[in-house]
Amino acid sequence: MGNEAQASASGNGNKTFSKSIWKLDVPPRIKLFGGKVCAHALATKCNLAKRIPSVGMNCEICGALEESNLHALFLCPFAMEIWVGSTFGVDLLQGMASSATDVLGRVADILDTAQLGDFLAIMWECWNARNRFIFSAKDGWRGGLASRAVGFVKSFREMKEQEVKDPYEQNTQFWKPPDSGEVVLAGVEQQMEFHGAELEEARACLFALKAVIAHGFRRGV
Repeated sequence: MGNEAQASASGNGNKTFSKSIWKLDVPPRIKLFGGKVCAHALATKCNLAKRIPSVGMNCEICGALEESNLHALFLCPFAMEIWVGSTFGVDLLQGMASSATDVLGRVADILDTAQLGDFLAIMWECWNARNRFIFSAKDGWRGGLASRAVGFVKSFREMKEQEVKDPYEQNTQFWKPPDSGEVVLAGVEQQMEFHGAELEEARACLFALKAVIAHGFRRGV
């Protein structure tokens, strides 16, 4: 009963923490990744083996017996190379943890919201780089991947700050009907005396043709 109660409490904690993931100021794809981590839904060998017994659980990179989310994102030498290049101290990753969610929950008590978003972004980059290496044999300087992930989040935040909250706050010119006795042509008000609708329409067409010729156009639509 004690183990069941502990598992239930851990599950409730994961659900509570996963809600905070969606409030982080990071791109949606990173939030989605964080949600999968909290739900233990990453396509690691351990998760695949639960559904397909014939799948081996060993890590294809370092040969560890189990490729769990904790191993893939933190303990594998491949991931550790990426974390060494980050601004987060290695001591932050050390300690007893049963899953990547446990690590996230622990660092959430230490880091502020912006730092936690950067931390999650590096986890996301570890997962992407790992898949590129396994499935596409693409590898590069792993020491720069952490800063690239943080830079991606930084650019996302800067773009959000530059967005206009209300586009109508800009000096937008709205169309309004011309005053009586005026014709608006190409945004220029022209004072005219009206002598009937057909005549005024002809005069407007003539004015437009003269404007087209004056600007060097040979054809007007």
